[in-house]
Amino acid sequence: MGKQHKFAGAHVEVVTTLTARAAAEAVVAQSSDSPTTGASVRFVRTDGNVLRFAVRAWKDRVESMTLHVTVREERGRTVVRSAIDTYTKKQQKIFIFIPIFPADMVAYPIYKAFMKRISEALTAQDPAAETRILER
Repeated sequence: MGKQHKFAGAHVEVVTTLTARAAAEAVVAQSSDSPTTGASVRFVRTDGNVLRFAVRAWKDRVESMTLHVTVREERGRTVVRSAIDTYTKKQQKIFIFIPIFPADMVAYPIYKAFMKRISEALTAQDPAAETRILER
């Protein structure tokens, strides 16, 4: 993939008193459950305490990002943290080969909105939850 995009490490982290199961259900509820022509975050599967998602468009034909959310219990609290696994970039060029701007992470706006929805959903269920969204 070459050089990592500046947002490749972006994530949401929430520490809550909710059970791991309740937190996982709240996270999955923030994804789309039906294909759309526009891009959306789709729940793919669960691997133990890891929830797998994909950002897909055009009725699930185009995948522009894969990500996961880890939900684990730690010292009587539940920690929820997202991470990007794979992503596609788009580079604007002139004369077909001369880049004019840094490459864009195609699905980043959708992922950013998903992180915000996770934060808001968990905070709605546990107002004392500690939440942070890191873009880097």
